Amino acid sequence: MQKFYFDHIENGNVLTDQDGSEFPGIAEASMEARLSLGEEARTFLSRGKSGRLAVVVRDEHGAILEHSAVIEQKILARTP
Repeated sequence: MQKFYFDHIENGNVLTDQDGSEFPGIAEASMEARLSLGEEARTFLSRGKSGRLAVVVRDEHGAILEHSAVIEQKILARTP
């Protein structure tokens, strides 16, 4: 098992994971990051927010990968 850290970013504000979690490898850590990002995106949308969300996966040597999502609203037509 290898220890990975999951830093969460919301519109540039970083919440650094100090504890980490153990996974068999990067594939499993990557899946955890994607699932976490999906949950965060749902919460973000339910609050009517827009912007950029990201989860950065790192190990004891530094950042390995990042999953991100941009949530934005564009008004395409006016309604009467």
